[in-house]
Amino acid sequence: NLYALDVFLPDRNCVMEIQGPHHFYGGTRELIASTLLRSQILEQTYQVVHLKFFDFPAEEEDRRRFVLSGLPS
Repeated sequence: NLYALDVFLPDRNCVMEIQGPHHFYGGTRELIASTLLRSQILEQTYQVVHLKFFDFPAEEEDRRRFVLSGLPS
């Protein structure tokens, strides 16, 4: 299977996944099965950072810090 990745950082062997509303069961914060499976597959090879849409700050500068804070060192 091939997956499109939101952000791939090859020098860190890291994938960042932005999980928008379509990754969750309607009106909940529970990830759908296909997203969970995809994450398990990716985590066998990469360090995966999950960024959920409902955790994103409202202000652009705060969003930038939020994304950067998820990056591995």
